[in-house]
Amino acid sequence: MKRILHLFFLLFIFVNTTAFCEKKVVIVPDEETFLYYLGRWSPSEKFPIFIGESKYSQKFISAYKPDVVEKAGKKNIGGVNIDNIFRALAASLTGKNMKDIISGEGFKLYYKTLCSGKPVDGVVITGRDSKELMAGAALASFYRQDVFMFDYGRTMDDKLTFDEVDSLRNSVLQFIRDRGYKYSGRSGIEYITIARDLPYIYERSMSVDDAMGREKMTDSDVYAFVGRLVEVEEGASLYQAMCSLFLEAEKSLFFDLWSPDWKLQAGYGAWMLFDRMPTLNISGPQAGVGYWRSLVRNGLPANFIWVNTGGGPKDWGGTGSPDDIPSCSPCCVYFAHSNSARDPRDKDTICGRWLSQGAYFYVGSVFEPYAQSFQFSYYAVKDLLDGRSFARAFQTKRGLFKGRFDIPWKHIYIGNPRSRLVIGADAGEQYIRFKEIFLEIKRGNFYSAKDMLEKSISGFSDPYIILESENFLKEVYLFDFCRGVDPSMELAGETGIEQWMLNLSPDVIRRKNRVLSEKGDMFIFYLKNRYYSVDDAAVKRMISAQIHETEDYLQYVKDICVFGPFQDISSAQTCLPGIDNMMRIAAPYDIWGRKVILPAESKVYILKSDIYSDKACAAKIKIEGNAMLKLLYVSNSPSADNSAFYLKKGKNRVCFLVETPENKEKAGFGCVISDSEGGYLPGLKYSAAK
Repeated sequence: MKRILHLFFLLFIFVNTTAFCEKKVVIVPDEETFLYYLGRWSPSEKFPIFIGESKYSQKFISAYKPDVVEKAGKKNIGGVNIDNIFRALAASLTGKNMKDIISGEGFKLYYKTLCSGKPVDGVVITGRDSKELMAGAALASFYRQDVFMFDYGRTMDDKLTFDEVDSLRNSVLQFIRDRGYKYSGRSGIEYITIARDLPYIYERSMSVDDAMGREKMTDSDVYAFVGRLVEVEEGASLYQAMCSLFLEAEKSLFFDLWSPDWKLQAGYGAWMLFDRMPTLNISGPQAGVGYWRSLVRNGLPANFIWVNTGGGPKDWGGTGSPDDIPSCSPCCVYFAHSNSARDPRDKDTICGRWLSQGAYFYVGSVFEPYAQSFQFSYYAVKDLLDGRSFARAFQTKRGLFKGRFDIPWKHIYIGNPRSRLVIGADAGEQYIRFKEIFLEIKRGNFYSAKDMLEKSISGFSDPYIILESENFLKEVYLFDFCRGVDPSMELAGETGIEQWMLNLSPDVIRRKNRVLSEKGDMFIFYLKNRYYSVDDAAVKRMISAQIHETEDYLQYVKDICVFGPFQDISSAQTCLPGIDNMMRIAAPYDIWGRKVILPAESKVYILKSDIYSDKACAAKIKIEGNAMLKLLYVSNSPSADNSAFYLKKGKNRVCFLVETPENKEKAGFGCVISDSEGGYLPGLKYSAAK
């Protein structure tokens, strides 16, 4: 008998424990029912609630993976009014049932509960008619924050003056003072959530949100970090709130189109996350809109996305558009780019498309902010890993130009300002293996890392882990080769390894370019030896791709010089005999790798360089781009034909006379050299300027 009772007791414990731990999502039909279920929250139990089914609720459910999706019927609590909103909030904080809270007593009980616990650290600004009201109420309940029911006659379509923004900010400060909260010295109120239709731009295209949390409009320090919920489509604001409260991050993506000279590379942040979650870092020549399109062709699974690019509200990266932003998992997006958030509600803008496609937190600018005003990825990611909020990580301005970008500026922060980067604890076997390899690299053990990568790549199926492993293996191969040709080469500690692996500094890039230009043929020989020595199809495919990549890049083109501009061809031709003694005029030109950009407007230039061929042959030249070839010298001898010439084995001096077109700001010039049968020969290969 005792044994039977014991079994029943264990069964009772199991059933109740399972029920208590059950993950559920509740779908309600309307706002009134939403408040009923919000009132069912308690200090110990909270669950996601959505109003109706939408693409947002489905996206959340796919990511959250609940045990149960409960579709609730209509609940009557006496309508949606201010009193019932506070009754629901009070019930959620006290654990009471809404029906036990007397009508008219909701606010008193809610405020009394706020004052009796830990200090209040945030305020939610909303209004009875706000589309974001329910989302704001959920955040207020979850974090024990006060609610400012604020009637304001202006909307997001309105642009404010400086004085109007100051008045708006003072209204919030006055509410905080009237409640008796602290707000200065970085204590007391630290977060402001805008959950209503308020203007977001004021004169000179500055950000209202960036000015909201400051004691004075000219202050560089803030007393509170500001975020804004935006109902870009029906259900969006609740999605922004619920994702921030209940979801974990599983993957991150850093996509950087900025030059290393800007010293704001996203890769620093990626390096800090490699041993925390599957992370893919794409930068340098590899980064481009074409690569982005191939990467996101089947959707975007990353939950934390950092993009450094350039453009306007509807274009980025040169040829990118909002149509290149794919459907994505619920994610947080940091888009370092000009003017991407000019109108967050417009799905044909970059910000609007991200919010429509699945982003629940977005950092962007409302107008041209300048690259220097964006946060360093090192500081932001470090803050996030230390448990600080997105708003604190992105709005604390460090390393920027004092007195300019740290005062109220042009950035907007859409989403819950208290949201944090919570990294999922369930790491798969593939990532555990990748992490082991990364730690070997981080310690500078390149030989063992190389062996581990070659043995592991074929076993990876996660595309992020595959791509980053290939990126790492390419860099390890190159360093292994460099150390072979220069035994004195060393990487100074973790910082040096980081710089090498991610191409974070111009100095590292120049070092690699120099090695390839001088030892490129030897490096290809090294890669081919690796190709034939490894018994792994995936590694062979990667090495083969790197061989082709190196051949395309290889500095057969050397000592590029541009002279000019000249007003006409005759004035340029008179300078040709003394070209080696001429002074190169480099300042106006961008000469980086294989790209030459020339100011146009019908000017003439002389371009000289050395090319190398491993065989003597008759060659043909095909001109590409929008500049015109006027004359060709090969090895200081004039060519009778602008398209055919003899190429000797070894070094060949080439000299072009280039004329740029009229009515063009920039001109691109290039050529591809082939032998008489059309086979590829290494040579000049410049991409035309866009």
